[in-house]
Amino acid sequence: MRIISVLLFIIYGCSTNNGSNSKLDLDQVYIGAGMEKYYLADLPGWANFSSSGKCQRSEPIRFINFESMYKSYSFTYEELIQFQFMLNKKFYSYKESTGRETVFLKDEVFIMHNVHEQILGGAREFILPKFNRINLIWIDEALTNSEKLNDLKKLMYSAEMEKGHPVFISLCLNAVELEKFIQKLGFTKLGVKGISQSMFSPFNTNMEMANEYLLDFKALMPNKNLYLYGPSIPNEFKGITNIQKY
Repeated sequence: MRIISVLLFIIYGCSTNNGSNSKLDLDQVYIGAGMEKYYLADLPGWANFSSSGKCQRSEPIRFINFESMYKSYSFTYEELIQFQFMLNKKFYSYKESTGRETVFLKDEVFIMHNVHEQILGGAREFILPKFNRINLIWIDEALTNSEKLNDLKKLMYSAEMEKGHPVFISLCLNAVELEKFIQKLGFTKLGVKGISQSMFSPFNTNMEMANEYLLDFKALMPNKNLYLYGPSIPNEFKGITNIQKY
């Protein structure tokens, strides 16, 4: 699909030049040397929403084809979740720093190779807390409901949070938006970590395509006691059995 788009772009550029001095920007037609097979097709903007989070997302997610990546590089499920998370965060930072709405293909390939090398070297964007107990807090209701936001603030300064390390989860916010939300509420000093929309995938731990977007928290955080704080356990959250409503 990307190659076809590039060819159409070239044809269109040639047909509309009409002898002018404008030059085709080769950065925009750089083809990613077969890296396209490691992506799933982009979702249309209207489909970029979360039913469980009751929200329309502001940024598209670049979904990695776990099956292809596993067959080529034998990455584990945890490594692929980290890969997708890191990749999307770097794409967002690229757009912020350049002011562009899209990532040029040659830059996209460079970023993907860079993430690949970092994952192989053991780097992680989401650092696993050292605490044995992890308090997972689903915060999406608090994004639009002031009463729920007050409940969240009370929860964060309650004795419950002293039992484990707090990790905010959002099906609506990207990594940078979630970080800003944590900072705005003054929770950075509490060491709150974030799991954003871009850590969810349509692939399960067996590298098989599922019928929903999901994240297996037990596979991401093995040997940890996981407690979810929220109204319920949504279908997207796998590997969690303990829930505390707030």
